[in-house]
Amino acid sequence: VLALQREHPGVLLMVEVGYKYQFFGEDAAVAAKHLGIWAHRRGNFLNASVPTFRLHIHCRRLCEAGYKVGVVRQTDTAALKAASDKKSGPFERTLSAVYTHATIDAQADLGASAGEVAKQGGGGGGGGGGGSGGSGGGVGWFGGRFRVKSNAEAAAEGPTDAERYASGEGGVGGDETDRATSGELSSHLLVIAGVPSSGSGGARPAVGVVTIECSTGEVFYGSADARGARAEVEGRLVALRPREVVVVGECGAPVEALVRAHSAAGTVRVERLSVDGAVGASAAAAVADFYCEADSARKVPAGLAAIARAKRSTLDDMLEDVMRLPEATLVALAAGLKYLSEFKLSSVTLAGRPAPYAAAGEMRLGANALRQLEVLTNSGDGSERGSLIALLDRTLTAAGGRALRRWGTRPLSN
Repeated sequence: VLALQREHPGVLLMVEVGYKYQFFGEDAAVAAKHLGIWAHRRGNFLNASVPTFRLHIHCRRLCEAGYKVGVVRQTDTAALKAASDKKSGPFERTLSAVYTHATIDAQADLGASAGEVAKQGGGGGGGGGGGSGGSGGGVGWFGGRFRVKSNAEAAAEGPTDAERYASGEGGVGGDETDRATSGELSSHLLVIAGVPSSGSGGARPAVGVVTIECSTGEVFYGSADARGARAEVEGRLVALRPREVVVVGECGAPVEALVRAHSAAGTVRVERLSVDGAVGASAAAAVADFYCEADSARKVPAGLAAIARAKRSTLDDMLEDVMRLPEATLVALAAGLKYLSEFKLSSVTLAGRPAPYAAAGEMRLGANALRQLEVLTNSGDGSERGSLIALLDRTLTAAGGRALRRWGTRPLSN
């Protein structure tokens, strides 16, 4: 455990131990606070645990609380150990997947095995197992065994996790129609990169801004000088409501103050990287390497590789367009691709060609205009009730909600 924590600093580890995922040390204290579970001292560690079939629920809650969560799985079993020469040694475990609020919806299985997926389908049905009565009795795991829970017991225990998930309580789940335009179904990652500008002795940084929708692969880019950097970043934060912000290098005091304010409000998760650590010696070389690897179909899902091969010039055209971007934007794009590679999601950006944030013929509404016109939220309590988007929203899907939100924040100029 100590070796895994040293190897992955800043990651809250859920370690598979038998039929449970356990938390150790400070991770156990964090899990107890946000998950409402009991943490106790066991040996040299503070310890807390959750059952394996609840992984998808607890992992999501921790991600929504702003943590980067790593799932550590056992790579061998008791049967394999019995047949090997390491019978008395500990089980081998490795970090199988990492999740954050922006990437958890884009990753399919939450690190679960086929057996866990089957458990998720049958182990959490205590609330709806007894026919159509969602809050009535059902079959579940109670008192250390499977038995039928009576209606009185169900009423005393309150709503189940599945019912809370369906109703949207606790920040998990909810009705897709209500959330389609709220930004909760989007998985935007905002990357802000600052590089020294050529003017003024390089004292004032130019800022590149790249937004990646992790679920759909859409990439929007932009850049600004030091004077317009705050307005550029604030407009993205208000219009897109990103779940995560990655800050690369020094972006200037106004941008740093803006990011700190949003981080303190608990609306976004912020991660900071150095330019050298994010992109290496050359951002252009890092981006070119990514597209060249995609062209040779290495580390790329078969479906995306097939799309690229169907039109041979697609990746070449994409790379040619990207290489024309300003240096600060290239740094932001390279940092975003490297950051997503940790979650095995960098290839989703191949689904479409990177595009400017506001296309030709679209009007860019700044953060102040969006607030004053109450396009996304009202000026009273800051909720969506009474806003323009809320009045126009008749969408039924997340894709429809994203389209309406784009039309509202970037309306046509003619």
